[in-house]
Amino acid sequence: MGRHSEAIAAAERARDLDPLSPVINTVLGRVYAYASRPEAAIEQFRKTIEMHPNFALVHNELGNWYLSRGRIKEGLAEFETARRLGFVVVDYVYALALSGDRVGALRTVQGLREKAPSAADFAEAMVNAGLGEADAMFSALERACNEHDPACVYLKVDPRFATWRSDPRFVALLARIGLPPD
Repeated sequence: MGRHSEAIAAAERARDLDPLSPVINTVLGRVYAYASRPEAAIEQFRKTIEMHPNFALVHNELGNWYLSRGRIKEGLAEFETARRLGFVVVDYVYALALSGDRVGALRTVQGLREKAPSAADFAEAMVNAGLGEADAMFSALERACNEHDPACVYLKVDPRFATWRSDPRFVALLARIGLPPD
């Protein structure tokens, strides 16, 4: 919804109630990242990794943080760690696309269609976002939202789609899933 101060307060309260939870600590880092608090986000991700070095989700989120800072190599390394720990890393395809590995990104999406078909449309949207292919991205996002992919609830704040937030197709998609435009 873009109500960052409320999200931060809720995530910090959850962390205060359960300070050792790897999920809560990781989500707090994501909330900081989406609220444009990059230093707080990286600090939170690093603290979480210190407590839970084998928690795949935090490596995935740190990978996303690196990508948002243009640090593609470091992002890919974190995604590889998350994959090694058994996480189905949908976000990895975006990093591959940004790195220029179109073939690898599309091959990975195809693999997701076989292993985790419900995540493949959103992954395809991320590949096309990374490649700057708007029409294909919107087509895949439509399919993902029609299938109720949980990742769609973050579209309003997900930095990977920031370029297209003013596009009428994006505004209509947000409205259809119940998210107000900026």
